[in-house]
Amino acid sequence: EFFTKPHYENGVQINKRLLELNENSFLDPRLELKIGDAYLMAYELFLKEKKFDAVIIDLPDPSHPDLNKMYSRGFYKLVYNLLNDDGVLVTQSASPYNSKNAFLSIKKAMENAYFEKADQYHAHIPSFGEWGWTIALKNNKSPFDEIEKIEEFKIPHDWLEPELLKSTFYFGKKYYDNYDEIKINTEGNGVTYTYYKQAYEDFKGYTQHN
Repeated sequence: EFFTKPHYENGVQINKRLLELNENSFLDPRLELKIGDAYLMAYELFLKEKKFDAVIIDLPDPSHPDLNKMYSRGFYKLVYNLLNDDGVLVTQSASPYNSKNAFLSIKKAMENAYFEKADQYHAHIPSFGEWGWTIALKNNKSPFDEIEKIEEFKIPHDWLEPELLKSTFYFGKKYYDNYDEIKINTEGNGVTYTYYKQAYEDFKGYTQHN
């Protein structure tokens, strides 16, 4: 409500700038806002046979057992069935460096949930550091191969250019050397959560040592 309707204190609208920034997007008739458990909602949409061109997932990191299911093979199977034939899934995947194994496990879970090829990319976010995402296409083409074909954007951009976008898909030469050893995360085995927790403990120990 605070980002949708004017709110006043002592006669002054305190959220005017916020409504200007989001251009009153919450009032757009194309928006259907639902609040609740994303896993249960995905299942509900699946039962209703809903289809989408794109599913963009921005979740908290898998830092709690309850969040593990949102990075699981089962959840990605649900999302796969929500996509149109040429649909795309992308999800935030935590830091590819501070929690590398958790990052890799997201790719592996996706590639074991009907998606034949998932690609990963990264960029520097000032408030978070180096951050990563995982992307897959329902038509089982490589997302990176499709991006490689881009010569110019249909919508002009003041900063981003195709070469810069393509560069975000490159990691160090040996970055994926241990990929075969990464376990597949399911709703109940806690693999991604365990990888993430271990990375946090290792990082905490490193910072305390230094």
